[in-house]
Amino acid sequence: MLTGILQLLMGVFKLGKWMRYVPHSVITGFINALAILILLSQLRYFQGQTWGMYAMVACTLAVIYLLPELTKAIPSPLVAVALMTIAAATLPYHGQTVGDLAQIVPTLPAFGLPDIPMTLGTLWLILLTSISLAIVATVRAFRSDKSRSVQSEA
Repeated sequence: MLTGILQLLMGVFKLGKWMRYVPHSVITGFINALAILILLSQLRYFQGQTWGMYAMVACTLAVIYLLPELTKAIPSPLVAVALMTIAAATLPYHGQTVGDLAQIVPTLPAFGLPDIPMTLGTLWLILLTSISLAIVATVRAFRSDKSRSVQSEA
């Protein structure tokens, strides 16, 4: 919720225009650091798995990186997800699923506020993460708009 509030405030105060002063290498490093953090948080799920899981990961990466060499009409991650979903459903490999990690209930969650103490300590705890996420979203949106305007000029 705090990230959304920060993004709203960034839009109200038109802070996106300041992104042009941030060097591209800084933005790339910031987004790559975020990607590395996500990767490191997921590595624990790779331990103790079978060769089938590693083969599916290799095929997914191959589709993501090789498909753009053939065509850019369809996003390669979307194709990779579709192909690996079909492979998982049709092949005899039965790896670990999300349902094995947590119970999934087939109902909508009840609306409610988070059960956390609303104190300054909690705010300080989540503030840096919220700022980081808001900046990444703003940078990503700004870069997308900029690339669209460059393409439309060409």
